[in-house]
Amino acid sequence: MRVPARVNHIPPGNYCYDVTMGSAASHDIPTTEPKSGPMTLVTVGFNHNTAPIELRERLAFGASSAAEISLALQNHCSLTECAILSTCNRSEIYAVGTDCQAQDLVRFLAGWREVDSAELQSHSYEYREADAVRHLCRVAAGLDSMVLGEHQVLKQVKDAADQAVEAHTSGPVLGALFRQAVTAGRRARSETAISRGAVSISHAAVELARQIFGQLAGCRALVLGAGEMGEITLKLLRSAGMRTSIMISNRTRERAEELAQRCDGVGIEWDQFPAALAEVDIVIVSTSAPHYIVKADIVRQAMRARRGRHILLVDISVPRNVDPVAGALPDVFLYNIDDLRDVAHRNLGDRAQEVEKVEQIIAEEVERFRIWQNGLGVAPAIVGMRQFAENVRQQEWDRLENKLAHLPEHDRVAIEAWTHQFINKLLHQPMVQLKALGVNGKGYDRVEVVRELFGLQEPAAVSSAAEAPGTAAKAMVGSETGRSTDGEADSC
Repeated sequence: MRVPARVNHIPPGNYCYDVTMGSAASHDIPTTEPKSGPMTLVTVGFNHNTAPIELRERLAFGASSAAEISLALQNHCSLTECAILSTCNRSEIYAVGTDCQAQDLVRFLAGWREVDSAELQSHSYEYREADAVRHLCRVAAGLDSMVLGEHQVLKQVKDAADQAVEAHTSGPVLGALFRQAVTAGRRARSETAISRGAVSISHAAVELARQIFGQLAGCRALVLGAGEMGEITLKLLRSAGMRTSIMISNRTRERAEELAQRCDGVGIEWDQFPAALAEVDIVIVSTSAPHYIVKADIVRQAMRARRGRHILLVDISVPRNVDPVAGALPDVFLYNIDDLRDVAHRNLGDRAQEVEKVEQIIAEEVERFRIWQNGLGVAPAIVGMRQFAENVRQQEWDRLENKLAHLPEHDRVAIEAWTHQFINKLLHQPMVQLKALGVNGKGYDRVEVVRELFGLQEPAAVSSAAEAPGTAAKAMVGSETGRSTDGEADSC
C-alpha cells in the first residue's frame, strides 16, 4: 500500500490556547504614545506561508475576541480604525492611524497572546497603503489562499468587515477598503475561471483517503463537526464511492441529526465518538473547539481494539482538534491542514491560468480605491466651501429681502434664484480644480489652505457608504454569501 509522506508537528508543549481568552487587564501589553502626522493604512499578518500551524493557532481569534482586541488596539496603539481578519490559515490586523507602525501592532499582539515578540516578528508580513489594499483584494479573490481561488475566504472577509462595524472600530477608510476587496473577489469569480472546478481542503482530505485506502466503497467514516466544512466533506465521501454508513457527531445532537438526514448518515452522541474510533477507517475533524478533542489516549485505546488496522485522522481545524502525539502511534496516519497543502495544489492548472486576469481586476479595484482615498480630504473641503458660500448668500438675502418687498413675488423669486446661480458659478472652477487635485493625489496640501482661507472646521468622519470608491458603493458587503455554486468550501 502506497502511503503519502506525512509530517507530524509535535510541539514541546501544549499550544492549544483558548481563542476566546485574552484581555488588556491580564496581559503585559505595550502601549504607544499618540503621534502626529498623516493617517496611514497598515496591514500586519501571519498566514500559512509565513507561520507554522503551532503559531497560527495561538493567534486565532473568534468573533468576540476579535472585537475585544480591535477595541484594545485602538486604545493602546492610537488607532482611528481597526479590523481583524482571522481564518484557519491567517490572522491579520488592518489598522488606520496617525503614523501607524507595524512593529507596535506586533508587540501588542505578542503581549496579548503571550508570544515572544521577536518570534512573532520573524513570521509576520507588513503592507502599507496601496500594497495593503492590493493584499486584501488578493485575499478576497482567493489568490492568497492555500487553495487557489477557493470561495469561503470571500465570506470571511465580509464577516470581518461586519464584526468591525459591530464593534464600532471600523470607519470610512476600512469600510471602503473591505467593500472594495469584496468587489474584487466577486468580480474575480464572475469574470474569470479562478474558482471553477471542485478543489478545496475538503477535496484534498478525500483525495488523501483514496491514496491510503484505494477504493472507499468498503471504508467507514466518522465526521466530527456538523458545520459547513463537515457537511461538504461528508458529501464528497459519498461522491467518492463510500457506500457504508457515515457517522456524524456534534456537541449539539440536533445538528448532527439534521446533517445525517440530509446526507444519508447516522448521528451519534458526542460522548460516543471515542468508541466509534475503533470501528471506522477515516475520521474527519472539523470543529471550532479551541482545544484538542481527539486526545492521544483516546486514539491509543481505540487502536488496541483495531488489532493493527490502519486509521486515517484528518484534522482540518484551527486550532487543531487532534493531539499531534496521536500521529506517532503505530498504524495511525494523522494529517493537519498544513499537511494537505500539496494534495490541495494538484489539478489547479486551469485556475492558475486565470491568475493574470484576476490580477488585472485587482489592479483596477486598487486604482479605484486610490482615487477615492486621494479625494477623501478634498470632499469635506468642497462641502465646507459650499456651506460657507451658502451661509453668506442666505445672510445677505435675508438683509436684502425686506428692501425688495415692493417687487412682485415672481421677481423676488427670480432674484433669489440668480443669487444661487452666482454662487454656483463663483465656486465652480475652484471645486473642479480641487477635485482634480484629489484624483491626482495632490489635494491634501491644498485642502489646508482652503480651510484657512474660508475658516473651515476640521471635517467630521466621511460616511463610508456615501464615499465608497468606484462601483464598491453598490457592492454592499452584506449581500455576499460567500457560498460556492459547486459545493466547494474552505476555511482559507
